[in-house]
Amino acid sequence: MEITFYKYQDHNITKLHEELAPSKWEANVDWVNIKSDDRSKVADYLDVIPFIQANRQLIESPSEYAIPKVFNKNIIQNIIVSSIGNIYHADYISLIVLPNIIISILPGKSNFNIDRLETESMGHEFDSLGYYFSFTIISELLALNVQNIANARKRLNHIEQQMMDKTEELSPRQIMIIRNDIGQLADIIEDQHVELNVLLSLFIGTDKEEKVKRLEDLVEHYNPMNKIMIRLEEKAESIRTQYMLTQQAKSTRKINLLTIIQAIFVPLTFLAGVYGMNFLNMPELGWKYAYFVVWGIFVLLALIFIRYFKKNGWFE
Repeated sequence: MEITFYKYQDHNITKLHEELAPSKWEANVDWVNIKSDDRSKVADYLDVIPFIQANRQLIESPSEYAIPKVFNKNIIQNIIVSSIGNIYHADYISLIVLPNIIISILPGKSNFNIDRLETESMGHEFDSLGYYFSFTIISELLALNVQNIANARKRLNHIEQQMMDKTEELSPRQIMIIRNDIGQLADIIEDQHVELNVLLSLFIGTDKEEKVKRLEDLVEHYNPMNKIMIRLEEKAESIRTQYMLTQQAKSTRKINLLTIIQAIFVPLTFLAGVYGMNFLNMPELGWKYAYFVVWGIFVLLALIFIRYFKKNGWFE
């Protein structure tokens, strides 16, 4: 578990290099950032804070608690994000907003670049840590989503090109996996959009000052991203449909070939069956060239059928 402490003072955020117990946070720090993949360990560490002690399940099982927990001025909000190992799988950032402290809990291997806030001047346009923190969280999530969407689109385009050039190298499982992955990424971005709107309404309040409007405008960037994901989902479904049609066409060609073979050999089988009968009075059996005549009939019938099928497009 990696813990970093920050102090906000005179529009600056400063990283503290000393370790502080939770009992000393209120007097010494304004923001605590925790990175860990063991959320039970994090919950144990924060158990001394009464609000967290009563709601530790929200920290331990974030996927089950997308709705924020609010008590007086205390808030716990879990925000869904893409996993660093697989952008189509969900992970979670937990934000705990107490009256005088912000606690953020990130996955241990998170690519969420919140550490860039170290010793950074906020400027006078940000008159509170809460506002600047919200602005940074939303900006960083938007940047990660844009990158993830670009990667998803690149992967989808590659599959599409592969289907056009080397369809035989694709499998139904590959097509279904990418279709499901695109849908999962779309769900992550859509849920994130909803959760950030909830966060703004709780964290910033309903005040319509210019700074709040700026945050709301930032969240509005999710609208075009959601539309892009809808198009990618439609494209993934279109690729799946095209692939199924291609496979169906291949199956149809195989059935056509079997039908042609069957149509050719049915009359030949009939003739073979006739002359395979053991009747005593079969005049052709006495002909000198009867065997060669029958073979000539076989070949002629086969050629006639092949020409007919080819003329009518059965081989296309």
